[in-house]
Amino acid sequence: MRASDGKEKTSLYPGILPHHFERLRLFEKENAELKPGATIFVGDSITEAFPIAQLADSERAVNRGINGDLIGGWKYIGLIDRLTTSVIAAHPSRVFILIGINDIIQANMLNMPQEMTPLPNKILNYKRILAQMHKQLPDCKIYVQSLFPLGRDFAKLNPHVLAFNSELKKLAAQQHCEFIDLHKAFVNAEGKLPDNMTPDGIHPSPEGYKEWLKLLPLEKKTS
Repeated sequence: MRASDGKEKTSLYPGILPHHFERLRLFEKENAELKPGATIFVGDSITEAFPIAQLADSERAVNRGINGDLIGGWKYIGLIDRLTTSVIAAHPSRVFILIGINDIIQANMLNMPQEMTPLPNKILNYKRILAQMHKQLPDCKIYVQSLFPLGRDFAKLNPHVLAFNSELKKLAAQQHCEFIDLHKAFVNAEGKLPDNMTPDGIHPSPEGYKEWLKLLPLEKKTS
């Protein structure tokens, strides 16, 4: 598989690639019918499970999350390699981006810490994502969301999350994007994602998604 930079790339979890390409085919079909001006949520499995149905119809929210996705642009394929299909071709008016946790946890889950994307590479390729969106979508408002803290068995990786979020906040300011600090909103006194907010230490629980929705400057459906 060749990524956007022409290099041969795969995934740390090759088994997820069929889902990856199934999602991209869905996005292409949606783009053919989508009118300009939608609100796009783009990221990994945390975004793929985001409850966009709870947003008002007027927000025209579209979900472009893909399970297992990375930032990309280093050894492994990721968001940077699908940005045109997932975001640019949809001509959105707003984009909410949340990406990077898999760049931290996947290598450690596989006991391959040497395969973790170095922090400078993560930030550099995140910058490439934002720069491409600015260039090709000059009127689009971009919201950069921090990573959630990790909980349960993954809490040991929180120093990596903190380091990434610190650099990401600087990058968002440099790139004139609005920064949404999910970490600050969710972290508990122990520096972790609370157990009631996550079933596995990574993904939000239903209550977690409910709290996340409250932080976004979007109109929600009234019950």
